Amino acid sequence: MFTMRNALITLTLAFAAFAPIVARAATYNAVTDFTTATNGVGVWTYGYGTVGNTFLLDTVSGAAFTGKSGYNYWGVSSSVSADGLPIVGHNTNNTPTPGYTPFPATDNLWMHPGNADNLDSILEFTAPTSGVYNIAGYFVRADQASGSGTGTFVSIYDGASALMGPTFISNTNYTDQTFNQNVTLTAGQTLEFAVARNGDYSFDSTGLSLTVTQNVAPVIPEPSSLILFGTGILGVAGSIHRRLKA
Repeated sequence: MFTMRNALITLTLAFAAFAPIVARAATYNAVTDFTTATNGVGVWTYGYGTVGNTFLLDTVSGAAFTGKSGYNYWGVSSSVSADGLPIVGHNTNNTPTPGYTPFPATDNLWMHPGNADNLDSILEFTAPTSGVYNIAGYFVRADQASGSGTGTFVSIYDGASALMGPTFISNTNYTDQTFNQNVTLTAGQTLEFAVARNGDYSFDSTGLSLTVTQNVAPVIPEPSSLILFGTGILGVAGSIHRRLKA
């Protein structure tokens, strides 16, 4: 027997079939995702170059930069730079290392440029799928020697276009340089998060906090599908009316 309850279930299932489909957002954290095991695999790539222009892969990794335990890093070979800079790394120490001025917080990446204009420290994010991505976080000076050095420039680039900066951080400024914006990316498209020197490169350690979240838009039925859906609903309603009258 076709009852009102059956009718409601039929209509509910019909509407549910055309409800917007929402996928769970994927979130990537540059700090917790950091690894010295592989480079160029997954969404994060560690490298150097000129932000917005050239990007080269870091080829040297370790767990103790210049012998300092807990300073995990990706850097360059001696053929590129004698001191191994620039680097992208992560300091796992909860207290400063005596006699070592850079102390990026454990919830930041550690970035340091090299001694040339084409030796920016660059973290690259590659979109795994097409969609809208939210990038949120901050850059902050991480060198304890306040007043030392000449400061840095921090920036975010989408190809050759700057999404943020270059923003100057002076050698006495410990204020977070925050960012929070949405960017539409196609699968395989990259964003670059960079720290560049300002003339000299001494005392240029910089922290980076970064979370990237993919926002997947609901799938909306095409107009033609909605017309067919509406016609079907009218048919279902008519059928329900006739059955209930019988």
